[in-house]
Amino acid sequence: MKKQLSIIPNLLTTGNLVCGFLAIILAVNDALKLANYNDFVRPFVFSSWLLLLAMIFDLLDGIVARLTKTDSKFGMQLDSLADLTSFGVAPAVILYLAVLRYHGKMGVLIAAIYAVCAALRLARFNLIDKVDHKNFAGLPTPAAAGVLASYVLFSHWGEWYYASSPILFLDKVIGWYAENVTNLNMRVIPAMMILIALLMVSNLRFISLKQYVKKERAPFIVFVAVVLLILILIIKPEPMFFAVTLGYVVFGLVRGVYLELKREGKIVKKQKEKAHGR
Repeated sequence: MKKQLSIIPNLLTTGNLVCGFLAIILAVNDALKLANYNDFVRPFVFSSWLLLLAMIFDLLDGIVARLTKTDSKFGMQLDSLADLTSFGVAPAVILYLAVLRYHGKMGVLIAAIYAVCAALRLARFNLIDKVDHKNFAGLPTPAAAGVLASYVLFSHWGEWYYASSPILFLDKVIGWYAENVTNLNMRVIPAMMILIALLMVSNLRFISLKQYVKKERAPFIVFVAVVLLILILIIKPEPMFFAVTLGYVVFGLVRGVYLELKREGKIVKKQKEKAHGR
């Protein structure tokens, strides 16, 4: 029975991998349509939605594996490969084709840095002997990709991805536009990718939802998650997804810095106590 149940989380992980692969394919197709001056394409929207779907698969495979107690080394390795594809390579390709390519060689470098940092983050996680169910060391790759994908959707929804801002004052501040991409996105996306890449390989502790995945809490947690997802989809999905993912990163960043400062304070206090003891 346990072997049969182990197929379920592995199938969910495979769904994650397929979503990442399809996101890359669709992003390339969108870039080719743009090159052919196709005015009827909303580029990189479907590929970004696929990354958010991959996040859902990634969340579900972990929950199912823990609740059914079917965690395995094979599942962990498959999950890392899927995460590298969906949350490391795919976001780098999508954001490169969407914006970074207009930065030339620097754009290639930024996309490569993001992908490498995602790989390092996943490799470091696999080497941990004792998993901390309360905190992640560094920003998780699904959250990193979620911020980038939801930003693309949010900017399309706000209609400032290609069109000039309806607020004339902002146009004067931001300036004219490079190719079809606003100067705002030309600056925001590279900076965002570099910051997120550094957070992935940092030692800052981000809160983990694994601590809430327990059999006695599972029905309530699943219910809350489903209700939140329905509300997000009913209300404005694009800004809501961006708000949720960005909120997680900002909260985790502030919390991580606070915990590090607190830890450093304790170390300094102990050193002073030792010094006085001598």
